[in-house]
Amino acid sequence: MTVVTLEKIHDDLLSIKKDMNKIKIYFEEDDLELSDEVKKQITGSRNTPISKMVSQNEVEKEFL
Repeated sequence: MTVVTLEKIHDDLLSIKKDMNKIKIYFEEDDLELSDEVKKQITGSRNTPISKMVSQNEVEKEFL
């Protein structure tokens, strides 16, 4: 069994804290906008008739 020291746990926690701060900064940015390509894809999907969409069951059959 591997021995884990308090120092190792502390180092890991500091690393996680740094990563969380980076994620926090990313989500706090005010300049987050969808790209033109994503906006185009959203518009296209909204204009697709429901009859042309694939059902959840069909997706599950294909991928599960």
